Amino acid sequence: MAAAQTDIDSANFSANIVAIISYSVGSSLTSDATTNDTGGEAVKPLVITRPSKAPEPQYYSVSQTAKIFGISPVSLYRAINAGEFPAVRIRNRVFVPMRAVREMTEAAVATQSVVDAAEFVPEGAA
Repeated sequence: MAAAQTDIDSANFSANIVAIISYSVGSSLTSDATTNDTGGEAVKPLVITRPSKAPEPQYYSVSQTAKIFGISPVSLYRAINAGEFPAVRIRNRVFVPMRAVREMTEAAVATQSVVDAAEFVPEGAA
């Protein structure tokens, strides 16, 4: 008996939610309204939009980049200091350009082989 009561309650709940959304949204939308079969008050269609995706960052922290590649941040710092990995240093902070990560990934996929990160460091940058 409890299961049958739950089904009825959930059906009523769903119908009430639809009615509430239709009523509250109907008064705030500016699109053309549609009339119902009984000639009653028109109900405007419900339009749901998703928020736009956050912009992709231009730089990753060393920790973020290390997670992407599955290595420790210490190993990545060593590679950066040895001139074997592209990075931007601003005083004591080090950032990895997202473009470098993307280009390394694309090169590995395009050649279907291992690429050396040091090839993406400009000459004389170390």
